[in-house]
Parts: sequence; C-alpha cells; structure tokens
Amino acid sequence: MTGYDLGSGRSFSLEHADKKLTLRAGLPGAYLYDQATHALRQARAKGLSLDTRLSLAFASSWLVNSPAPSPTLRAMARPPLRPLLVAIGEALEDLPETLDEASRAELAGAVDALSASFGDKRVQGAEIVSKLFALLVPETVPLLPDPACAYLLTEPPAAPGPRFVAALEVFRAATFALYTDLVEIAKGHDEAVLDAAQVLDRVLWFDSEGHRHFPKIDELPAP
Repeated sequence: MTGYDLGSGRSFSLEHADKKLTLRAGLPGAYLYDQATHALRQARAKGLSLDTRLSLAFASSWLVNSPAPSPTLRAMARPPLRPLLVAIGEALEDLPETLDEASRAELAGAVDALSASFGDKRVQGAEIVSKLFALLVPETVPLLPDPACAYLLTEPPAAPGPRFVAALEVFRAATFALYTDLVEIAKGHDEAVLDAAQVLDRVLWFDSEGHRHFPKIDELPAP
C-alpha cells in the first residue's frame, strides 16, 4: 500500500496492518476495550441515549491507560461537568466532514473548559476526553496519548482543546482518504468488530508507541 501524507511531513502506511492489529489484540486491556466499544455501538444502534452510554464508558476508558484518576471520572459523571461532557459527545456524533472556524472554536473551547476541572491532569485533557469518546463515537474519535498526537501533528498545540481538535481533523482526513483500504482490513480482523476509523487508530497507536511492546514487524511470521 502506498504511503499517505498526514500533512505534517510524516507519511503513514497501512503495510502490515493486519499483523499490527493482531498483536495489539493480544494485549488484555486493548482487547477488552474493543469489546466494550462494540457493545456500546450496539447499544447506540438500539437507541440507548448518549447520557446512559456515558455511564458505561467511564470504567472502560481505563482499559487503555486513561490518565484520569477516579475522582476526575466521578466529577465528570456529575453536574456541572456531565452536561458539558454530553454536549461534547452530541457535537461529535453530528460532526460535519469539514469543520468551519466557529465549530472548531466551539469544540476546542468545550474541551478546554472540561479540562480546566482536571487539576494537575489538565494538560492531559485531550487524552482523557479521547479515551471516553473513542468508546462512544469510535467512527470519529481516535485515542490521543502524547505519542499519537505527535505522530499526527508533529508539534501538537499545548492547550487540550486545540490539541484535540487539530488531531481529530488530521485523523478524520486520513480516515476518509483511506476508507476503502481500512474497511478491507477490518473485514479480515477476527479479534474484534472494528470500523474504518478504529483500524486507523489502532495502527497509528502501533506505529507511534505500541511497536515497543513487540518484535520488529518484519521479523514476524506471516498470518
């Protein structure tokens, strides 16, 4: 597969994506996170409200090492933060393919406002928010630990809101551009039900930091 230019001077490839997904699925937390995400996707299709699904997502966000401590999750589960979190989720569910300046500023402002309540974890606000919404809106939101943000953006904004929005836009552009290939890869993965965006997210994780847990990909046997 040819490389895809992320726009930051970095080229991304889906080569060996099947092996990378299989290796990742061998990690207990990653495997269970994917199962939880699919269960929440099924619940959404059956009409379970975002607010109710949010209650189910808090604990699962820890499966992929969310930096949010339990008091932070508890605070997000209650007013006044919960309505803001629900509003962010509703905006993400209805996000247009291309954001205008107003939408970009509104989403960044909401993530910044939420992150301001995280105390010394504020700087990790984009990651905390992503690890919730990658469960609830997996077709749109990637996981955004620091290595993934650096991979997508090279020099990510320091503020959580702009960081979240900038990474989201680059990620979604890549998802749209590689959609057909991503769907084909998803069809061949039997450890979890993944959509196109989730395939891209999992491969980006592998390339940005996950590879450190495994042998070199070209030394692995063919599947």
